[in-house]
Amino acid sequence: MKQITPERTLLISLLLTFGFDQLTKDGAHIFGFVTHYNTGVSLNALAQFPSELLTGGTLLILVALWYAFAPLWKEKPVLSGLFFGAGLSNILDRAWYGAVRDWLPVPGTAITNNLADWLIFGVLFFFGLSVLKEKNVS
Repeated sequence: MKQITPERTLLISLLLTFGFDQLTKDGAHIFGFVTHYNTGVSLNALAQFPSELLTGGTLLILVALWYAFAPLWKEKPVLSGLFFGAGLSNILDRAWYGAVRDWLPVPGTAITNNLADWLIFGVLFFFGLSVLKEKNVS
């Protein structure tokens, strides 16, 4: 049996995240959720810019993050797969629909997000805490 390498772990995590996020976006209405089409980025910022520009810009940022933090991604392949799978899922939405499909209401606000948004936030939060912890240990 082949050993599961960090690269395979990352790929499996990425594909599962991508697929599950797309399924939840497609099926949210089944559970009574309302889908909102967010033409901007976080909290609908930059919505005045063309969808193609936001799609390309988001893709460039994702690629830049991949290369800039490659050693970190390889250390944490599951988290990396969650982050990049979620990012690619939102980019696919933007390419197909001209907007990201949001359906998860944030309690106590008028804001909606999607699973990918929460995963991206969670992974960045975790990595941020890890960096702070390492600096405090040093």
